[in-house]
Amino acid sequence: MKQLFLSLLLSLLVFSTSHAADSLTVTDSWIPEAPPGARVMAAYMNIQNTSINSIDIIAVSSPAFDSVEMHLSREVDGIAKMLQQDKLSVAAKSTLNADETQKASA
Repeated sequence: MKQLFLSLLLSLLVFSTSHAADSLTVTDSWIPEAPPGARVMAAYMNIQNTSINSIDIIAVSSPAFDSVEMHLSREVDGIAKMLQQDKLSVAAKSTLNADETQKASA
């Protein structure tokens, strides 16, 4: 089942331009096993941008789910939270890391 979800994960991203898709690489993707009856799943990944331009990921989708959302992990008042995002920006020649909690500015 995890293999199915990992395959699905690689097909989740929808990019703003077709050129952007050639410049983004997903690595270290993983989906924690959900408890029985869970109605929500989470997928984590690193997204590397090899281009000289910043790339905005503006939507994600999957035929296996009714709804897919983008979130960033942020520490707010000492508590890790998942904050929904309208877009994810991956700077030129950089990586957006799933395993780094980013601190929200006050």
